[in-house]
Amino acid sequence: MLAAPVTTGRSTTTYTLADAVSTRPPQAASFFAERLVLLPTSAYPFAHGTWATRDLPISSPTGVTPTRWAEGLDRCSLVLSSFVQRWKLNPIVWPAWLNVLRRVPRSVLWILQHALDSPPAISGSGDTGGGAGGRPTARFGGLSAMLALELVDIHSRRLVVMRRMPLEDHVLRTGLADLTLDTHPYSAHTTAADSLWLHGPPWLALSAGDRFDSRLSTSVLAGVGSSESSAHSLRAFEDLALQLATGSRVT
Repeated sequence: MLAAPVTTGRSTTTYTLADAVSTRPPQAASFFAERLVLLPTSAYPFAHGTWATRDLPISSPTGVTPTRWAEGLDRCSLVLSSFVQRWKLNPIVWPAWLNVLRRVPRSVLWILQHALDSPPAISGSGDTGGGAGGRPTARFGGLSAMLALELVDIHSRRLVVMRRMPLEDHVLRTGLADLTLDTHPYSAHTTAADSLWLHGPPWLALSAGDRFDSRLSTSVLAGVGSSESSAHSLRAFEDLALQLATGSRVT
């Protein structure tokens, strides 16, 4: 029996543990040499060594309670966040995030420092693997994220950079965000599980396409009973972000 997101391609392994959200049977069954055993919730095996054996709430190793003031976040702002690695920022998610910033009043985007250290190259057409239609995106090339924001008429003060800190402190501060925006086509994995386990929703996923790595965060959301926080296209992602952030339904 194998608990992995891929097939071994060998007949020596009989079963693969999976779930109906991330693996999408019966379509995916033909790509596995093993028989799929569908678990009733997410098949993502989350047991992070830092947190799994400790009771909630987790305390900071430095003894400092995370606050918006300490992170440079206005207490009146609506904080949209992303805690993913820089290589997940791409022509699909970056323009969608900026559109959400435009549409959500008083919102700021709170991101890791490395998003500025190595800014995303926005070019070509976005391809969500099913649902968004590959619409054209702006080309920012090698420009910094600050300048990219100004080019799309969003003031650079609406971009707040996270300072570097120990892992425990970082995971604790993720609870300061009002809404976390996921990436595509490679969604959050451990980052989503950490945040949802410690703080719970809100977390907004984009589940377009049939790839396991595109649908993993949607599977984790389903596992905690928040399937409604997943969108199936870029437009639906932006509309749902507006709805979750402001409480107003988009029609």
